[in-house]
Parts: sequence; structure tokens; C-alpha cells
Amino acid sequence: LRLWVNDHWRAAVKAGVFGVHLGQEDLVQCLEDGGLQQMQQRGMAFGISTHSFGELAVALGLKPSYISLGPVFATTSKKVGFDPQGTGMVQKWRQLIPQHIPLVTIGGISDPHSVAAVHAAGADCVAVICA
Repeated sequence: LRLWVNDHWRAAVKAGVFGVHLGQEDLVQCLEDGGLQQMQQRGMAFGISTHSFGELAVALGLKPSYISLGPVFATTSKKVGFDPQGTGMVQKWRQLIPQHIPLVTIGGISDPHSVAAVHAAGADCVAVICA
């Protein structure tokens, strides 16, 4: 079983979990506090949320275990400050991200049709939440 912790990287490092997913706000704090080095020293995996080309460029420079893009579709699960990206952006992200880095999509993926659409656009994985 591989446990991933969302955002709470300090607790994840302390607990020695498999990996950490970092949103943009938590990524900045993690970098400033040396958290990325702590995770790398422990062999932990980490993924990064992206919503813009600038965020993608930063993520690629950090060499994460995966990169996520979202929201792909409109979502009511949580308030996000970004418009839906659409499957065209999924295709663009897949072109820009090296093939050995998985692309995870999130946001409004709520049925088999939306899963198929993001997969056809180049997503390797989907993340689904329901709130």
C-alpha cells in the first residue's frame, strides 16, 4: 500500500509515507523550508499541481514524480481560482512534459466519459474527489 499525503509535507516526512502531493502554496513553503531535500533524502515521491505555463516550468525544473493539471472541467468539489483547462490543455501539457513523468488530471472528472476524454488527450492518470 502506498500512502500519499496531500499538502502536509512535514507530517508526511515525519511519518515516512510513500509520497506527497504539493499544491502551489505548499510548494513554496516546502522549498523555502528545505522540505524537498528532506523528501529526496528519504526517497519519497512527490507530485506537483500546475495550472499555468509558469507553474509547469517550475515543476519541470524540480523533477517531480508526476505533474497534475486542473481543473480540467468545471468542478463544485472545491473553490478553485482557475477556469477549466479543457482537454486541449491536457494535450498541450502532455506535449511539454517528458513521457517518463506521468500527467495526472483532476477537476470535474466525474464519469466514464470524462475519464475517457482526458485519457484520449494524453493523461496517464486521473484524480477524483467527491465532496
